[in-house]
Amino acid sequence: MHNGNVLCGFDDVKEIQIRVFASDDFDSYNLSLITHNDKSILLEEHNDLLVTKELAGNIADFLAVSVRIVN
Repeated sequence: MHNGNVLCGFDDVKEIQIRVFASDDFDSYNLSLITHNDKSILLEEHNDLLVTKELAGNIADFLAVSVRIVN
C-alpha cells in the first residue's frame, strides 16, 4: 500500500485516524481514513467486526496513526 497515493489531496495527513463504524444499514462495518476536518476515504466494508478491527489495526500500525471504534 502506498499511503501517499491514497492520501493525495489531504494536506493534513499528520492528523489522520482509522475509524471503524457500523454502516448505514447496520449489516456491515466501514473502515475509513478520517482527517481532523472529517475528510474521509472508505477503505473497506466487511460484515465481521473482528476482521474489520484487525485490518484497522494493521493499517494503523503501517501508517503510525490511531484507531477509533465508533459504536
